[in-house]
Amino acid sequence: LFRAVSPGGTSIASDQDLVAAETAEQVLSESGLGAFSSIELNKMLAGVSTGVQAYIGEIEEGVRGGSTRKDVEKMFQLIYLNFTSPRADATQFEALKARLRPMLANQQARPETAFRQAVLSALTQDNPRARPLTPSSIDQMNLERSLAFHKNRFADASDFTFVFVGAIDVPTFKPLVERYL
Repeated sequence: LFRAVSPGGTSIASDQDLVAAETAEQVLSESGLGAFSSIELNKMLAGVSTGVQAYIGEIEEGVRGGSTRKDVEKMFQLIYLNFTSPRADATQFEALKARLRPMLANQQARPETAFRQAVLSALTQDNPRARPLTPSSIDQMNLERSLAFHKNRFADASDFTFVFVGAIDVPTFKPLVERYL
């Protein structure tokens, strides 16, 4: 298992890019990596026991995942692709927006959601950084700005702290770290 963390996150996004920054992780995870769509990537990883996920939080961004010993190089390749080759797929982006609109509309129709949002608005004085995603904010999603924010936050792995745990064979592991990180 591993986790890599770097300070920053959506806290450094401008207010006009906030929705694009907050949705960048979801937008790009559905797009795939490098030359591979998410469907092609899943097919290529069939039978492989590894997983890597990039994330962007409020005050940090990072990558987490894990693998079996035999698939550890695939894990490092996925880490490398998350840093160097995020992919923005316009078709997947539009499909995501189409799925989010009715889902968020249904959430907004629930009384407990309205109550929670009213309390949050009062506690944060309606700070834009504390607002949840709503059907109307879907229009502020932007594929290019999400990709640009992701690339900015993952452009340099040198400010990330990587922690690996497990049954690590150092002679096998060290060349992979040197090559991919």
